[in-house]
Amino acid sequence: LNLIYPLIVIPFGTVGNLITFLIYTRKFFWNTPFGFYNSCLAIVDTLILYIGSLKFYLLASNTIDLTTYSNFSCKFFISSVYILPQLSSWILVIISFERFVSVKSLRIVRLIKKRTFQ
Repeated sequence: LNLIYPLIVIPFGTVGNLITFLIYTRKFFWNTPFGFYNSCLAIVDTLILYIGSLKFYLLASNTIDLTTYSNFSCKFFISSVYILPQLSSWILVIISFERFVSVKSLRIVRLIKKRTFQ
């Protein structure tokens, strides 16, 4: 199953992330922080897709173990397996926080513009 999984998931995931990236890099979205964060999220998700699928494929095929090949490949592979998914999660947290702040600041601006407040 782990030999077939990457061959199915990689093309569909790549196309989906490419479409997402192309949509959020259009002029309408690019000027907003939301578009920038989501285009970064599409790039990080593509990296996670390739590295995670590579991990499953190499473990199932038993051809090469990157953790025993060299020190650099071990550190790079292990850090990317653990750091990239966390980066993806933190981008979603940043998007949520930015949306929360923009909604709250919009309410404050509307309150300040009211005549009764002035």
